[in-house]
Amino acid sequence: GVSLLTRARIGATTDGKTVELKHKNWYYRQEQSQIEVYSQLLLGGTDMYALGLHRSGKLVKTVELTKESILEKSPKMTEAVARRLGRLSELLKKVKDSIKADDQGPWVLQWQQGKVVLGKYTAPAEEA
Repeated sequence: GVSLLTRARIGATTDGKTVELKHKNWYYRQEQSQIEVYSQLLLGGTDMYALGLHRSGKLVKTVELTKESILEKSPKMTEAVARRLGRLSELLKKVKDSIKADDQGPWVLQWQQGKVVLGKYTAPAEEA
């Protein structure tokens, strides 16, 4: 037989705030950075990030993070995220302007010598 597992997002709430629940192995906790969590809270529409750290399936520690709690620990976080998102929005504006100039798609983005270049996509030739 075939066994299928389906994961669906659930709207978790506490005290009227939306919560995103995550888990991470204790030995890989360094893979979750504050800037990533802050960006997810800022853009994701959730109010709290609850992280459960486990060792071999046994829950060792839980961490509840909000934008405010992250800013208390790292006051310069707003500046760092704004700088990161600023680069992204600048890049997206350039792509949008390039597409407006020539409306014949489909497009492909390439990184060439530190610049993003927008080019027309062509399907690769089939090998015989």
